[in-house]
Amino acid sequence: MPVPATDPYRRDPRTVANLTSYLSDSPVWVWVYRCGSWRPGVIVQASPRAAMVRYRPNEGVGTSVDTVTGACLAHREEPDAYLDRARPQSNQ
Repeated sequence: MPVPATDPYRRDPRTVANLTSYLSDSPVWVWVYRCGSWRPGVIVQASPRAAMVRYRPNEGVGTSVDTVTGACLAHREEPDAYLDRARPQSNQ
């Protein structure tokens, strides 16, 4: 899944996921819009109005934590080598 190509503040509000969709017992991978670009991140905690995220603010291995609204988030499918733990595989 490529980085979103849209400005989060110009998105149609009907296309922004409700923050409750990010509530989960397992890590939720997201794109986080900070400082003018989309960055890989993980939801730390979410409420109906805002989410606390851990994200990579640059191309290095360090992370930042910030609180953002739903407009600054988009679902992410691929793992980030510096940020994500592997998702558990289903046992079949």
